Amino acid sequence: MTKIKNYLALIRVHQWFKNILILLPVITTQKNIGSETYINLIIIFISFSLASSLVYVFNDFFDKNEDIKHPLKKTKPIANKSINLNEVIIIFIIIFLLFLFIITQFGMKSENTYLIFGYLFLSFIYTVLVKKIIFFDVLLVASFYVFRIKCGVNEIDEDINNLIYLQIYTAAIFILLCKRFSDLNFSNNIYKKYFNILKFSIDFILLGNIIIYFLIINSEYLYEKYGGKPYYFTVLFVIISFLRYRHYTLKNKNTLDPVKILFKSKVLILSNFLWIVSIFLLNNML
Repeated sequence: MTKIKNYLALIRVHQWFKNILILLPVITTQKNIGSETYINLIIIFISFSLASSLVYVFNDFFDKNEDIKHPLKKTKPIANKSINLNEVIIIFIIIFLLFLFIITQFGMKSENTYLIFGYLFLSFIYTVLVKKIIFFDVLLVASFYVFRIKCGVNEIDEDINNLIYLQIYTAAIFILLCKRFSDLNFSNNIYKKYFNILKFSIDFILLGNIIIYFLIINSEYLYEKYGGKPYYFTVLFVIISFLRYRHYTLKNKNTLDPVKILFKSKVLILSNFLWIVSIFLLNNML
């Protein structure tokens, strides 16, 4: 049982939650989506999840010597040697073969195949070359969230406003910068000497996210597509979510990953839930 837990920790099953972004276009669209499209979205979700697990395994193996010295990361299965090298290689190969089988045998759209392979390639580049380049590391990782939502948009075959992509990108930057800030209490953190710049960047991006959201709900695109619906009241949920996330990560320097923070804060859970419900109701029932 312990071995299974170690394997699941290695491939980061809990991080698959990030790939829910692939399903976000389903909430915002007014199209009648058939069962075949839902099945295809699930296939994309599984493919992206397997790809992300490959990245996590590769990253943990590549960083194992540094992780051993880290007070929290030293508990990772590779760092604490609860999984040996042969097991890591076997797990990586199995996941890779399963990933290839799914992505080639289930008729995935070519543009989504390119996006997922692009995510894999850039993630490996990030681990090997970009991780130590301050701020550029955040900009690259944030783009992966745009890849996810773009896969969902491609599948339902619906164009969305570029401002929405920008919103996803800047929101990801905000979350990643908060994560970097929460890591500052560790001596080997490359952002340590940029404390003031990092904190200013977090607040600047937070403000930018709120402004972008205002632009989206007042855009001609949204008016033409959904009519003059009262999206303005959803701004409250967005502001609460961003401010709560900022407060939680800046006050609790415990390096919790974004997924765990989302489930740990009741305020975040409630505000995000209310935003999703309100958007769905506005788009489909009012």
